[in-house]
Amino acid sequence: SASKTPKPTLAGVRGRIRKRNIVHAFDPDQFRAVLTDILARTHSNIDEFFREISLKEEQLDFYRYSTQFFDLLLMGGTGAGEGKLQQGASPLQTSFFGVGAGPFTDPALRAARSEYIELVRQSLRRKPFLERPLDQIVSNLLEAFVSFPEEMQHQTAMLIAVLLARRVIPAKDLIPLLGNDASINNGAVLRMLTEIFQVIVAESNLETLMKIVTDSGLLNRLVEFMPATRRTPEEFSAHFTQAGLPEFVEQVRRRQSRDQTAQIRATLIGLIKEGTPVEEISARMQSLRREAQLTDSVAMTLVYDAIFLAIDWSSRSQQAAEQAQRQLTQFAELLKPVVTTVQLQSELMIKLQNHCYDDPRCVKSFLPFVRILYDAEVIEEDAIMYWFRTGSALRGRSVFQSQLEPMVKWLETAEEEDDDEDEEEEEEEAPAAKPAAAPAKPAAGK
Repeated sequence: SASKTPKPTLAGVRGRIRKRNIVHAFDPDQFRAVLTDILARTHSNIDEFFREISLKEEQLDFYRYSTQFFDLLLMGGTGAGEGKLQQGASPLQTSFFGVGAGPFTDPALRAARSEYIELVRQSLRRKPFLERPLDQIVSNLLEAFVSFPEEMQHQTAMLIAVLLARRVIPAKDLIPLLGNDASINNGAVLRMLTEIFQVIVAESNLETLMKIVTDSGLLNRLVEFMPATRRTPEEFSAHFTQAGLPEFVEQVRRRQSRDQTAQIRATLIGLIKEGTPVEEISARMQSLRREAQLTDSVAMTLVYDAIFLAIDWSSRSQQAAEQAQRQLTQFAELLKPVVTTVQLQSELMIKLQNHCYDDPRCVKSFLPFVRILYDAEVIEEDAIMYWFRTGSALRGRSVFQSQLEPMVKWLETAEEEDDDEDEEEEEEEAPAAKPAAAPAKPAAGK
C-alpha cells in the first residue's frame, strides 16, 4: 500500500551501471579514424587486420557503425554506401574504390580489389550480423548510382559483380535495379546491368551468371531492364549480343523456353484433369502455341505428354494399360492440329515407341496406341509403314515391330486390294466379278 514504510537505503552508496547499459555518444568520425589507421597498415594482411581489430574492440562498435565500416572498406569513406555521396569526395586508397576504375582484367588491379573483397568475406564469417547491413549498402548503391561520377559508376558495377560472383551477397540483391523507372527509360540501368554481367563472366563464368539470374528470379524479367521503347525480346538479344554476351543470350532463350513449355504443359494437364471439352482444350493450346511461338515438334511433345501425365496411375498394371488406352482414345483429337505432316507423324511414332519402352505399364500397348491414332486420323499409313521399315528407334525395336506386324500386314493387304479395284475400274471390258472382301482389321489387344 501507499502508506507502507519504504525500505531503508545505504546513504552515500551508488549503484554500479552495467557495462552494456553505458550509453556512448554516436561518434562515427572516431570509428572511421581508428579503422582507417588499421587499414592503412594491414589491408593486405588479413590475419594482422583482424588482430588489430580485436585489440581495439572497445573503439570499434561494429553493431553501431556497420554501415560506416562497409562504406570505408569498399567505397573509401565517400558516403556512397550510406546513400549520400559527399560532394567532391575521393575514396581512400585503402579501399575497393580507391584501387581505381581501370580494366577489370588488369591482373594487378584485380589482385588489389580482391584484398578488400576477402576482408568483407572474412568479416561476414566472423560477424554474421553484418550480412544485413551489407545488403543495405548494395541496395543504396543500386538506387543512387545514377548520381555518381562516371568512374564511380564503373567501380560500383565491378564491386557488385564481384560480390555476386563470389557469393558474398545473394542474387536477390540485384532486384532494386528495377525500382527506378526513370533510370530504366534513359538506359542507365541497362548500362549498369550490362557491365555487371560482363564482369561476372570475366570473374567467374557463364554458368555463374545464369545461376545468379535464375536465383534472383529475374530470368523471365530481363526484358524489363530495357527502356520502354526497346522492351522486346529482339532488342534484348541484340543489345547483349553486341555487348559480347551472345552465349548468355542463347542460354536465356533456352531457359525461358523451357520454363514456358513447362507452364503450358501444366496448363494442359489441368484442363484435361478438369474434364474440359476437347474442342476448348485444343483452342487454348493453339492460342498458347502462337504466343510462345512453339515449333510443331515441341507442340506435339507438349500435347502428348499432357495427355498421359493427366492420368491417375493408381490402378493395377493391367488396368493401367486399359486406362491409358481410354485416355488416348478420348484426347487423340488434341494431337491432330499439331501433327500435320508425315514427318511429324513419324516423330510421334518414335515418341510412342520411347514411351512404351520407358513405362512398363505401356510396354504391351504399342499396337493399341497406334491403332487408336490411326482410327482418329492422327497418323496415316505412310508414317506407320515408314516407322516399321526404316524409321524406328533402336530401343525395343524388335518387340514393337513384332507387336505392329499384324497391322502392317493388314495395311499391305488392304493396299493391294485397293490397287486391284483401281485397275479393274480403269478397264473398259465388262465388269468383273466382285472382289473378295479385305481381311478383317487386326484386334488391338489389351
